[in-house]
Amino acid sequence: MNFLQTVAEYGGLVSIIFVIAQAVDAARFVGKSKAASTATDEQEKVINAMNARLEVQERNINDLVKENARLQLILETIKAALKSRGLIITIDGEMITIGDGTSTTTTHIRQNSH
Repeated sequence: MNFLQTVAEYGGLVSIIFVIAQAVDAARFVGKSKAASTATDEQEKVINAMNARLEVQERNINDLVKENARLQLILETIKAALKSRGLIITIDGEMITIGDGTSTTTTHIRQNSH
């Protein structure tokens, strides 16, 4: 019986140690889980910020495309008006040529230095 008493006494101690070990392990898991959750939240914030920035850039590109089309229409209108007065304007890349039937002038497009 002495042996059984000893096992019973130590069995309670082993159970307590086992419970404490499980509690420590659970606390570590919760800490890791919280860190992973925080990382996921931060990733989500970054993705949302990047998506918002992308939407702004898409709107800016759309605005620039519309402005480019408007400027192209204005340029074509000016060319047509000048052509009706005898001036022919051709644009080839960075070069503009203006002719009136007797002479032509070619010039390079000037770049703004903002």
